[in-house]
Amino acid sequence: MRAIHKIIIHCTATREGDDISVDTIRRWHLNRGWSDIGYHYVIDIKGNINAGRPIELMGAHTKGQNKYSIGIAYVGGELTCAAAEQRKIFLLRIESAFEGQTP
Repeated sequence: MRAIHKIIIHCTATREGDDISVDTIRRWHLNRGWSDIGYHYVIDIKGNINAGRPIELMGAHTKGQNKYSIGIAYVGGELTCAAAEQRKIFLLRIESAFEGQTP
């Protein structure tokens, strides 16, 4: 397992209500010439957590910060209450999974 020092949260900046899938984001990134989706996880507008790039591999989500980080993106702008709660639970799980491994 590679060393993880931080978790970076992104927003897709897509129109609110657009149900963008992890496969759509993967296609956008592949069209940019990347080897895969840049994020390790994508949280959709319903709050579902979707795997993106394998966590063992370096992401392509934040220039200069990818080597020791995990990239998580949520779709859209504002989240529904249910989706926001799912995101919060997931982020807490990820944080506890890497507790003690980050400086």
